[in-house]
Formats: sequence, C-alpha cells, structure tokens
Amino acid sequence: MILFGNISRKGQPREPNEESRLVYPKLYQGTVLSLLRMDNGFLGRVSLRSFSPRELDLIRVKGMLSMPTVEIGEKLIAQGAGENNAPFSLSGTVSDANRINIKLSNLELMTGTNKRQSPRFLVNQPALIFRPELVNSEKKPEACELIDISMTGARIRSRVVYTQDQVLKLRVELYERAGKISFLCQVIRASYNENGLNDYGLLFEELPAAKKKYLREDLDWLAAH
Repeated sequence: MILFGNISRKGQPREPNEESRLVYPKLYQGTVLSLLRMDNGFLGRVSLRSFSPRELDLIRVKGMLSMPTVEIGEKLIAQGAGENNAPFSLSGTVSDANRINIKLSNLELMTGTNKRQSPRFLVNQPALIFRPELVNSEKKPEACELIDISMTGARIRSRVVYTQDQVLKLRVELYERAGKISFLCQVIRASYNENGLNDYGLLFEELPAAKKKYLREDLDWLAAH
C-alpha cells in the first residue's frame, strides 16, 4: 500500500495550481526509516506502520526490544528512500511516544537534502575503514556501516572516533556480488553521539575515469533495485 501521495510542504493536500511544488516520496507500509535528532544524532531504525498527511506512525523493526526514548514535543528527522531509492528527510514533532510506538506530527519535507549535485542512495551495508597514516593499515581495518553514497561522497556510522579533515580509505561492496570498491576520502562532517555511534560525512577524492564508471554502474543498479 502506497502511503505518501502528492501533498504540500506543510502536509496539506495540494491545490491544482499551487506553485513551487515539492514532490513527496512514495513509501509503503513496513518501510524501514532511520530516526534522528535535529543535530543528526542517530536514534535507531523504525518501521512505518501508517501515514496520514499530518502524521507518521512508527513502530519497532523486527528484533527490536524498545523504541528510542524521546520527549513529547521534541522535533525529530525521519530519513528513508522513496522511488528509485532516492533519499529524503522529513522533520516532525513527537506527538506520542512509548516503548513500542512513536508518532510524528507537523510533518515537513526537508528540501535541502534533495538539492545535492549528486543524488545519494541509501545502502546500509557493512564497510571497512583504513587509516593511511598507520603502518600496515591494510591489515587493521575498522568496521563501520555505510549509510548512503553518491558519486562524490558517503555517510558512515562508526564507534571509532575520527577527526575533522582526517584522510581515510573506505572499502565496501555495495550489494551482493557487486565486487569491492575503495575510495580515498576526507572527513568533512562529524557528529559525535553519547551512545557511541558517530556519524561522518566523507568527501571522495576526484575519481579516475575507470572507477567513476564502475561506481556509476553500481549506483544505477541500486536505483533500479
């Protein structure tokens, strides 16, 4: 069942002649979303139970014991992927919260996330980080989760502390049998969280033509699936 339709930025039905239209993503019941605080602090993965133009009704994903602790009135971000795996972010205010259910009201599409020169694709795959400054760093990988990726950069989540502007190498297989691909990259954004799961924005080096073609083919596959 498709839950998102063509609605306005404030969550109201569109008028036929409304200008400055924004296209909301199409989602389905059971879609898994990432829930974050407004400072991008990661709270957890949640499942979409139902939707109305004014409210997201979120429940636990399979195997999850308890929903994250949030306060009534707190503003949060729900991130996910719509058609063609195109990422989106919705902000909303917590109107109800307990151990098995969180409801977000006053929904707004965060349009800044859709203005990237290179679209990002949600991946949520395990990946490895190597630190070039360490001797034999290829033998000492550090685990992370690749959240999303584009032609120019990526976002990872890790318990390891990296610093702003630190140079790293990211290695990942974007989907089964895709083959591993590596990127020399730099930390351009860091968000440190009390729960130990830190988020990092990575900027890739300018890729050589062959690797750029390889990455584009992988992203095309993600878009199609």
